Amino acid sequence: MNENNTNIKWLITINLNPFEKYLSNTGKTYAIDFMIGNPDFVGKHLSSITLKTFIEDYSDQEADRFIIDPEFDNEVAHRCYMGAGFADVGEYVVKDGYFKGKRLHLMIRGREKQNSINTNESTKLKK
Repeated sequence: MNENNTNIKWLITINLNPFEKYLSNTGKTYAIDFMIGNPDFVGKHLSSITLKTFIEDYSDQEADRFIIDPEFDNEVAHRCYMGAGFADVGEYVVKDGYFKGKRLHLMIRGREKQNSINTNESTKLKK
């Protein structure tokens, strides 16, 4: 929300462990889905700071790793997530469900040590 109590973002998390290799060894890993809900706020460069703030202030103190997986051809989202401290560690193609056949980036970020992710571990994954 902004100072006028207007909703400008939508963000959910799921305690999901889909990529064993990238899960936290010391806490919990959460997957994040993120989108701008109000079109009046698209292109305002608010997404990276929103994600950074969300991760830093997330109430589950055991959460120390976050996963996000934008569509491969969504360059704007990819840049946004990189700006929020996520590292691109690979890609995969969704095998079933609503996004079946979609090629996605796999991006991860730690809570305190966002640069602690080894980006040399890039690999092709399957979901």
